[in-house]
Amino acid sequence: MMLLGAGICPQDRFLGPRTARVQIILYADFECPHSKRAYRSVRELASWYGNLVCIAFRHLPLSARHTHALEAAEAAEAAQSQGLCWEMGDRLFEQQQLLDRPHLLRYARSLELDVQRFEAELTSAVHRPRLQKEIGQTMAQG
Repeated sequence: MMLLGAGICPQDRFLGPRTARVQIILYADFECPHSKRAYRSVRELASWYGNLVCIAFRHLPLSARHTHALEAAEAAEAAQSQGLCWEMGDRLFEQQQLLDRPHLLRYARSLELDVQRFEAELTSAVHRPRLQKEIGQTMAQG
């Protein structure tokens, strides 16, 4: 799902200046093929239009359908804590069929993240409250 001009929040993960006149908010699930197509499209827009557009990413894992979606979202947040959310997002969508824990750790190593820290954040589910809050707000907006 994409929304145009809905207002990017400071806690969003975004590309481009938050003051850009065109703002796109992508709500996505790393295990969803439709989200993958939308993600590719907004990444293309970012590369085409650069600083004229701001693209924000919000998690919307559909855990009832996608068994690895929530942990993949947590992996993106663990990567964000080390400054590589978008790079991890790219990897998760590229490898959408391989989102179990061993593969998530492999992606973290390939991005040269601190893998011990990354795994500790996944194991402790430190990012889950933030994700649940974000998902709840998204669902409330309907």
